[in-house]
Amino acid sequence: MNPEESPEQAVSTSLSSSELDSTATIGEELSEQQAHSAEEQSSSLSTEERIHDATLDSCLEQKPLTHPEVIAESDGLIQEKINKTTLSEISPLEIQNLQEASIIRLVLPTQTLLVKIEKQIINEEEETITLATEEPEKIPQRESLLDEQSEIKFPDLIEQALAKDKAELEQDKQELKIHAQKIQQWTQRGKTLKQTLKANEERIEQILSDSRKIQGSLPHHLQEQFQGRQQGLDLIGKMLNRLLESTEIDTDDNSELLELPSLSQPDLMTLIEAEQLEQSAEKLIKNKSKEVGIQRWQLVTQQRDLAEQYRKNWLHFVERKVLPILDGINEGQQHAETLISQLPKDNAEQEDNFKHWLQTYSDLQELFSQLLRDIKVYPMQVNIGKSMDYLRYEPFDVQPDSTLNNECVKEEIRQGYEYEIETEKEPLVLRPALVVVVKNDQG
Repeated sequence: MNPEESPEQAVSTSLSSSELDSTATIGEELSEQQAHSAEEQSSSLSTEERIHDATLDSCLEQKPLTHPEVIAESDGLIQEKINKTTLSEISPLEIQNLQEASIIRLVLPTQTLLVKIEKQIINEEEETITLATEEPEKIPQRESLLDEQSEIKFPDLIEQALAKDKAELEQDKQELKIHAQKIQQWTQRGKTLKQTLKANEERIEQILSDSRKIQGSLPHHLQEQFQGRQQGLDLIGKMLNRLLESTEIDTDDNSELLELPSLSQPDLMTLIEAEQLEQSAEKLIKNKSKEVGIQRWQLVTQQRDLAEQYRKNWLHFVERKVLPILDGINEGQQHAETLISQLPKDNAEQEDNFKHWLQTYSDLQELFSQLLRDIKVYPMQVNIGKSMDYLRYEPFDVQPDSTLNNECVKEEIRQGYEYEIETEKEPLVLRPALVVVVKNDQG
């Protein structure tokens, strides 16, 4: 191309009369909107103008020119129309719609032109168009350069980072799943406990009401003797009401799995696109991997802590507020039986009333024992005469006993309890049993 020639002249010169009956192709097709507009305009063209358009369209679509008039007029018209299309008829609106540089190829018999349209925005209202041509032998070099520019920079670094992040993500997901299951487990146990208490509220109140009626039907001197035990039963009813009002174990089910962040190839490519040195790119990727890892760790830790808090709340509620009620029932029964056994024999006619009144304790024991079974809490089995298990028992007193060896359990003072959970093979201690331990003199 002559340096003094304009771009229009360069394109015109490349289209000789011997080349006019050949075909050309354009890589970038017109948009549907542009094609529709061109169709509307063609309806108002003259015969000669329609011949020009038909000639150009056939050329661009690589179709043979078969109409006699078109063939006759083709000399000069195709050349003129191509120049007009590639230069004059490219409107500013069409250029504005170009999102990035476009490559247009005109494949002709003797020379392949690469026409590159570059858009440079000077301000909001002005654009400039630059047309450049290259020789055919330079086109592969240009395409290779474009391919290299689109390739992923430092692919090994990105691949390694993604593989490592994927493995760590799977581990974090598994841990998160375990914590979610625990949250669901303790939430459900809290709901079961409250529901069971609520379901037995009327039954417990009826049992206590019957005991008050029996106590009120006794002779006056017996009413006074039973008054302390009856007050103990009424206190159990009040403790039950406080349980129902407590919100300590009212928790939300936050067991739904959270979405954990992870690395992605586009993010890493964007992160290092301006880097030229592998060392600096590697540092950026490592920092990003660490950042994402910390974010995941924070979410997993948050769920772990939540599951642990739910567990502690539930255990504290059962140990400090439910078991004391059952302790009161058991101790009250022992005192009531002792009281009745010490009454004079002349109260034999009241034995049926005594029996029914004592049944209050048995009925309450059964209700609360069933409640504990529903939440998988069971009385601990203490082996009297066996060696002391300091993991399950708590020494209450030390006494000598010549019939037993040292460090053996002589007596159980307070019932211990264990609970079961799905993730453990053996029951866990909810409350250790209070026991008396044998300590014999060695001399």
